[in-house]
Amino acid sequence: DVPRLGGLRWGFMQPGIFLWFVVLDDGRIYVERELPIEQTLAKDVALTVRAMTAMKGHSLHAVYGNRDMGDVEGGEDIFETLARHELFVQPSKHDPVIGWQRLRHWLHPMDDGRPALIVNPSCETLIRTLPQLIVSETDPEDVHKDSPSTAAKALRYFVMSRPFPLPMTQAKIYPKDSAG
Repeated sequence: DVPRLGGLRWGFMQPGIFLWFVVLDDGRIYVERELPIEQTLAKDVALTVRAMTAMKGHSLHAVYGNRDMGDVEGGEDIFETLARHELFVQPSKHDPVIGWQRLRHWLHPMDDGRPALIVNPSCETLIRTLPQLIVSETDPEDVHKDSPSTAAKALRYFVMSRPFPLPMTQAKIYPKDSAG
């Protein structure tokens, strides 16, 4: 009965993905499910995400996506098209160096030794591609451009919206939706 959060890596000709997240009471992030998208209109992505969310009886509290969906000169951008179909996506902070570093924090265990990030086994794309990321030869703080990074980027966009994972003793001090 907890509102869901989302991460979207937009792509039309290149693969895209939508990830649903739940922030658990102890501060952990649970990746609940995924929707790989390819050659799908933004309108249809919005309608599908909304239908899949409603089908489970959930609501989306906030969704974060890649900045390059917006800022077009003239015409409606992807953010606007999604919003017209009631999927409201906020542009994520898009600094790859900080984003990948933030994701590394979430991949480490919390003070009880259990993971800060939990992924549902049904999220096959994320599970398959996350370990395949390769460090860029020209920028060791970024991933190689040919890495299968679509799902990892959607995850990165989302974790950029979350505070650093707190030790469990401090996690309950902050409400679930106090993310900046």
